[in-house]
Amino acid sequence: MACKWRSTDMVSREMGDRRQSVSRQPSFTLSEWTDAQEDLLDVEAEPQTPVFDPEHRADGDAATLTVTPVGLQERRGSNVSLTLDMCTPGCTEPYGYGAQLSPRDQSAQEYLREGSHVLTPAMLHSRAMDDQSLQAEFYETPMNFVDPKEYNYPGLVRKNRYKTILPNTHSRVILKSQDEEDFLSTYINANYLKGYGGEEQAYIATQGPTVNTVGDFWRMVWQERSPIIVMITNLEEKNEKCVEYWPEDAVTHEGIGIRVVSVTQEDDYSLR
Repeated sequence: MACKWRSTDMVSREMGDRRQSVSRQPSFTLSEWTDAQEDLLDVEAEPQTPVFDPEHRADGDAATLTVTPVGLQERRGSNVSLTLDMCTPGCTEPYGYGAQLSPRDQSAQEYLREGSHVLTPAMLHSRAMDDQSLQAEFYETPMNFVDPKEYNYPGLVRKNRYKTILPNTHSRVILKSQDEEDFLSTYINANYLKGYGGEEQAYIATQGPTVNTVGDFWRMVWQERSPIIVMITNLEEKNEKCVEYWPEDAVTHEGIGIRVVSVTQEDDYSLR
């Protein structure tokens, strides 16, 4: 099966508030569609992201780096407290390994346009092996929080897993509905992402479906003709649960029938 893959670094640069660093081999659930055009990337993980020890000197031995594992929510902000000091505009405070926090007088979009570049497989491998520069780049990427006031609609809270993690308005996926005036019927917490070479809407990043959004999720998969679904999370992580949105055999959501025709179970992933 031919699959498209994106590094989490590329996802991070497109979706600032959905960034993650994988610290262990996650479980994957892949689903194939035969007549499809686009890929859908389902991102809602809670991996352990190391936080730099601010007491560590940039010229010190990298082997002596002290890190404190924290959940991704503490990096991107949600229902828990942030553990990172946020710079004021123009701040250039050193932050471990000699890295500096991102300048706040430059918008996230400008930063991503100027900082993004295509990597060859060899370059990607080299970057992946350099934890120091990879973590430095991760922390230099501007935070990307959407103002909740932009989504001030009654009843919308049940459509979002976290109240502070919202889709960017300029690239969010809009579900087709018979009533286009009903915002709730067209809303899903998902954004289009650019592809490896900069092509528009090559991927979709979305939250792990909840009890209230399983139907919306499958509507989006059908609407966008997504051939592959990659689930980068476990069903339960740190007491957070993702709904098992695929059936054991067959199920119907929002008039869309989903049937499992085969299952391949490997050590680190499942293929359906």
